[in-house]
Amino acid sequence: MASSDYNIGIIGLGVMGLSLARNIRSKGFLVLGYDSDPDKSGEAEQYHIPTASDLADFMNKLETPRKILMMVPAGAAVDSVLQSLNPYLKAGDCLADGGNSFFQDTAKRQEELAQKKVHYLGLGISGGRKGALEGPGMMAGGSREAYE
Repeated sequence: MASSDYNIGIIGLGVMGLSLARNIRSKGFLVLGYDSDPDKSGEAEQYHIPTASDLADFMNKLETPRKILMMVPAGAAVDSVLQSLNPYLKAGDCLADGGNSFFQDTAKRQEELAQKKVHYLGLGISGGRKGALEGPGMMAGGSREAYE
């Protein structure tokens, strides 16, 4: 695929991230995955979820404004991903944290990213692997603009 052809990107292709990627793809969206673990990227490709080689490649292949779902563990992992993404983020991009972060951490990240006009949502996801594949429960927290 050419640059900017993917509708949504998912960072973190563990059980939940991969299952959500498969679900989203089944709805007709073009999904691009990224995981720092090559084994997880390889598994995603077995399910026909293309993956990027690094974050620069990932960000360059997403249509703008970019829509990114982060499926990494709450806490330091989210902060690390945000730090790595920061040089690539542009006004209008939207990040959703699906790792069940503490709401005060989400509020702090939302405030920091708003300075760059980047939207940020905290996204609680329930249902486990089966729910992620067939219909997860999602509880979004953030601005109305980011949600829309």
